[in-house]
Amino acid sequence: MGQPPKTNWDSYYCTPYRLSGLTRYFTNRLLTGSIRRCLSTQQTIKIVELGGGGSAFYAGLRDKFNPRHYVVVDNNQAGLDKLAEVAAKDERLLLINHDITKPAPTNAIRGEVVFSVGLIEHFPAELTHRAIAAHFDWAVPNGLVIITYPTPTWLYRSSRWISERMGWWIFHDETPLKMSTVASLIGNQGKIVQHYINWFTPFSQAIIVVRASSDSPNHI
Repeated sequence: MGQPPKTNWDSYYCTPYRLSGLTRYFTNRLLTGSIRRCLSTQQTIKIVELGGGGSAFYAGLRDKFNPRHYVVVDNNQAGLDKLAEVAAKDERLLLINHDITKPAPTNAIRGEVVFSVGLIEHFPAELTHRAIAAHFDWAVPNGLVIITYPTPTWLYRSSRWISERMGWWIFHDETPLKMSTVASLIGNQGKIVQHYINWFTPFSQAIIVVRASSDSPNHI
């Protein structure tokens, strides 16, 4: 059996998927809650979003946490350009075209918060571990890593089946991941603080919150 076709991210950034607005609203609230519970919001933090081209979370997190820097890492230039159009005057926003399967640049700004939404499930199985490890590459020691990803609940399977039959499905290379698999791939990179399912989307997403180990790469 051949590999499924890759998701057309250029098209996605120009025409977001149906229901995206509703699911992003709830995801934004959950991200904000996790950061507030696990970090002192009195400190000035840096936020790194992996796979954040065209970010739907930048504005909300910027307004709530007033970060020193908000770094978006993506290897899709169309998505980065889309975000640049929205936030051209924000000097705190740094856009980096980079493949996260490659090591983070040695001079990269690393974050007290590193997160991704719907990213790691788009990599082939042999690269899933690397996609997860990238979050810790970009985190300061003891930083907070938050990863959301689809998990194959009955709701996800049903919703995807309907979406595919209706011809709406565009994430052809998406593979829902079991929570036990993701937890095992975290390994000794950090301590899991929370791991739960976000049911506020028909394509149920698991959210894992991890405190990075103290020997994460030094930040600048």
